[in-house]
Amino acid sequence: MGNSARIALADPSFLSNFLMTFGRALWNNTCDFPRGGKSDFLQALHLVNGTTLHQKVISDNGRLATLQKANKSEAEILEDLYLAT
Repeated sequence: MGNSARIALADPSFLSNFLMTFGRALWNNTCDFPRGGKSDFLQALHLVNGTTLHQKVISDNGRLATLQKANKSEAEILEDLYLAT
């Protein structure tokens, strides 16, 4: 196994736009997934407009919600988010 971390999904028919966009290893292949390292336009669109990022932003347990609950100013929140990326 390579240096990449993997998770096992119980059901290989699990539908995921993220996995469809960024690649999914074949279940019958024990080697590292031979995906090229190049990004494409669809991947960029998914990161900007996809539900994966959106769900993280609106999560009640996410970084933004935690900062808002701490009664930080907008400037402090922006600085914290900027430094975290």
